[in-house]
Amino acid sequence: MATIPAGALGFPLDDAWIHMVYARAVAFEGGLHYNPGEPGRGCTSLLWPLVVAPVFRLTGSADGVVRAVQGLGAGLHAAASALAALIVGSLLGPPGRRWALLAGLTVALCPPLLVAALSGMEVTLTAALLCGMVFLALRAWPQAAAEPRARNAWEAGLLAGLVCWARPEGMAPVLLLLLLWSLASLRTRSWLRSLLPFALPVFAALAVSTTRYLLATGRLVTSTYHVKQELSLLELLPRLGTAMLALLSRVPPFWGLIAWLALLALPFATTGDARQRGRLLLPWGTGLGFLLANLAVMPPIDPGAFYHLRYLLPPVPLLTAAVTVAVALFARRLRAPFPFALRFAFPALCLAGILATAVPAVRGFHQDCRNINEVQRALGTWLGSVTRPGDWIAVTDAGAIRFFSGRATIDLLGLNTPLPDADQPALAPPVSFLVLMPAWVQPAEGTRLHVVQACSTSPYTVTSSPAMALQGAMVCGDEAGPAPQLVRLRGVTDVSLTCRPWSRSERERLALTPAASTCTPEAGVWGS
Repeated sequence: MATIPAGALGFPLDDAWIHMVYARAVAFEGGLHYNPGEPGRGCTSLLWPLVVAPVFRLTGSADGVVRAVQGLGAGLHAAASALAALIVGSLLGPPGRRWALLAGLTVALCPPLLVAALSGMEVTLTAALLCGMVFLALRAWPQAAAEPRARNAWEAGLLAGLVCWARPEGMAPVLLLLLLWSLASLRTRSWLRSLLPFALPVFAALAVSTTRYLLATGRLVTSTYHVKQELSLLELLPRLGTAMLALLSRVPPFWGLIAWLALLALPFATTGDARQRGRLLLPWGTGLGFLLANLAVMPPIDPGAFYHLRYLLPPVPLLTAAVTVAVALFARRLRAPFPFALRFAFPALCLAGILATAVPAVRGFHQDCRNINEVQRALGTWLGSVTRPGDWIAVTDAGAIRFFSGRATIDLLGLNTPLPDADQPALAPPVSFLVLMPAWVQPAEGTRLHVVQACSTSPYTVTSSPAMALQGAMVCGDEAGPAPQLVRLRGVTDVSLTCRPWSRSERERLALTPAASTCTPEAGVWGS
């Protein structure tokens, strides 16, 4: 699945290559840097680059990195699948072994989750940590007249802290679990002794991540998260509807109505004392907490793209476990013939969903990887061959181009580097190349750029906008003399910077080697 026929290995999102930039810096520079020596501002997942970093000590080739990272993602996916099964088994006991096996297999064979495991993103890491946190919390859950199992409580707290490092919205289910733990601890002999083993690792992790964000960006979150988030509780219900109907409808077992009905009905299916009901609702509450937190801050504006689906995938193993528990509980309580029907209908639904979504998921994965390889990776590799150490480049897409060029880079969206000062653009280093996406930015009046490589890919599936399939490598000409020239760009970002001029003969030499078969050298002049 990970190998593209007649092509290179790859990732389906440029964002994955941003993570690789940070992971490489951790491996060789000892810090989360986008450019050497500069604290990175856009590392949304603090943990994922740290987990991936050892890969760069084991292999030196880009394809070797891709294979190793995809293997790591697959291992984490297997862990999430096993933990989902263990959660169901813990809640249903020995009679629920078949249900536990069903939950584990549904997660393991879920095509979108398999794609996420190979995507180079933090999806399966977050999913495995969420499942591990809930499983250990179930084992250590406080109960009347007894202290929680201290070792499991510490372990659950440690994983909860790591969840916050894996994704910023992971704080929502962690804080919800902390609240439920606190309430359950009220029934123990010592509320504080019951709470501290779980709470201390959580607050320690939050303190470290918050301090790091403040030092790097001056905010409580990364620049990437700050720019992309659109917090709106009023829009939460419409966004949830989009998630259910257009995004998670492509994810077994949620492609059918029965799974959503079971998920909504789980609170009414629980029986027993308050402790038992609380345990049964743990995967349900934490999974929904992550899902709703993400939808509250990240609008699903392009539901057909994996780019947006991946944000909602981390809680899917937990929610699959919750749905399986709900179906099992209803199968126990209902009269014949409904239990018999549920025991066959739900597994059949899971299997049908896996079969129905497998081909589109695999095809989309390969297509997205090809799109990234033919544009961003091709331009980055070409820039690495025509630039010199010490040259700077400026880009609108900050992942594969930075990774493969190996050159210091200005992120023109301000996600990974500070934007140049519009009033004093000369304070930023003059760039040798600009790699721009015309769908996002245009040269302002008076700015003239020479396009030396224009790369496009078709059909384009990374997003639903075909215009984003085109990017160009551009330079300044020497018409105004040998001094660095002012470049002003307008669009999704308004920015001014300087670039060094290239003579006509130099530009002609750049056009001698096309970046890839999908690229056109010396594509003309852009701007006035």
